[in-house]
Amino acid sequence: MTVRLASISFGFFATAAVACSSTGSSGEGPPDAGSPVADGAVADGAVADAAADAVADAPSPTEPTDAGGAPRLRLDLPPAGSTFDGRFFPLTGKVSADASVTLGYRAAPGGPLVPLPAPAGDGSVAGALPLAPGANRIEVVATDDAGRATTVTVELYFGHRVSVGNSQAALLVNGTLATWGRNELGQLGDGTLTGTWSADDAVNPPARLTRPAPARVSVVTRQTFMVALAKDGTVETWGSNSAGQLGYATPSDCGSAGNSPCGRLPAPVPGVASVVAIAAGTEHVLALRSDGTVLAWGGNSHGQLGDPSLAGGARTTPTVIPNLTDVVSIAAGSAHSVAITRDGGVFVFGNNQYGQLGTGAVDTAAHPSPTRISNLDGLTAASANYTVYIARKNGAVAAWGQNQNGQAGIGVAGAALAPTPIVAGASWGGALPAIGQVAGDGFVGLVLARSGNEIGAFGLGSLGQLGLGTTAAGDRDLANRDTAHRVALPAGIGSIIEIEVGAGGPGFALTDRGELYGWGWSFQGSLGGGKALLNAWAYTTPFRVYPSL
Repeated sequence: MTVRLASISFGFFATAAVACSSTGSSGEGPPDAGSPVADGAVADGAVADAAADAVADAPSPTEPTDAGGAPRLRLDLPPAGSTFDGRFFPLTGKVSADASVTLGYRAAPGGPLVPLPAPAGDGSVAGALPLAPGANRIEVVATDDAGRATTVTVELYFGHRVSVGNSQAALLVNGTLATWGRNELGQLGDGTLTGTWSADDAVNPPARLTRPAPARVSVVTRQTFMVALAKDGTVETWGSNSAGQLGYATPSDCGSAGNSPCGRLPAPVPGVASVVAIAAGTEHVLALRSDGTVLAWGGNSHGQLGDPSLAGGARTTPTVIPNLTDVVSIAAGSAHSVAITRDGGVFVFGNNQYGQLGTGAVDTAAHPSPTRISNLDGLTAASANYTVYIARKNGAVAAWGQNQNGQAGIGVAGAALAPTPIVAGASWGGALPAIGQVAGDGFVGLVLARSGNEIGAFGLGSLGQLGLGTTAAGDRDLANRDTAHRVALPAGIGSIIEIEVGAGGPGFALTDRGELYGWGWSFQGSLGGGKALLNAWAYTTPFRVYPSL
């Protein structure tokens, strides 16, 4: 992990440093720039089960406080501004082993101090930080009985700033939405049925795509529609409404470009409020509310709306999924849904054609009741068309479901009927680093190392979707991979804070400098980068899409 020491604004994102500041007579000063481990932060670990392992090479934080000094506090943190796709960030780390030290957090600078669990006898820190949709800047404070305090600032983003679907993509720029790519069903939300081909062309969108306060904080797209979450907890939808996935009735106004009803402009979903996270499948939507319940609407061909009382068909009215509570993370596949509860429970429902339910069996029946997968704990979820990925507390990723192209990343091709760890390919020497984020769609999976410096890709490579660059012989590397191989990221880029992959093949990586890198197939401009890349194939090496070169 690169420890950032100062508040710096790059491009359109302002990301403050993970910083350690102390009050008292002899608080420790800042670490050296570029140091992989520094007081106030620990490399390699957003949510490790064993925090002591993550700091094995660091100066011991279990030593008593220096005479007259403030407590020493180390937390396991990803790069500042990183995405965490769950309502509660698991806090781990170490504090000076002193019984007098208490812990707390401020949800915003200057806010009230909320107590955290007391450190263990060896100084181990455990707790959970609640995240609000969008950017979070949370202060964790260690205080001794003399009133001396050390503060570590945690910066995380809850939501999706980047999303890519079948052949269209979206980027949130300071709350304003930019879209590009395919648009025959209004999925770009600009009021037309005409596509655009450059992220740069769309960065200053027309007024109809610009929402004043409260700004949008998350956007997702899957097949041919988009969903956006606003800071005030409301939800907007636009694009195809073939199965009621927009959450309201629309006219058949798509003209000769299609036979589906569609919405050409963003419109609020009636009656939906207090939403903190969104997910989209091919024709259905999930919305996680602040009370831990989940709303669902749209297509229900396989029970993916999670309501046994609804016999197939579609539902245009958002409805609470029964018997599913205390949810912290959601994901949606083609016709299945995933929910993770606060205790780590993983629930899957809907289509099981390729073993998506993780039960060890395959069938074509509808499964409308959320069912917990035994012996599996999760932090956050991601899902491809027919494959499920679960990021775990120990930094591993479990995957199951469709795998004919290796998109489960488990080392072999063929169906994965039960949760199986993804494994590292040759470029990692067989040792996968601790993973902080996971993404999947179509026939590709991506994982991001907690350090923010490495992306692994696995699955279909025929259109450059894996971003592996060229072979030793100088040819484009288009082979499939059933293990995670390093994406060929350009040298000298910033820390990766978010990853995304689409059904049509493009992959994206957003850096802490506000740069968006893309690779893969640019069908109808889905990759961005201008009209020169329209329908261009096999970009095997990531290049900068925004800001343009």
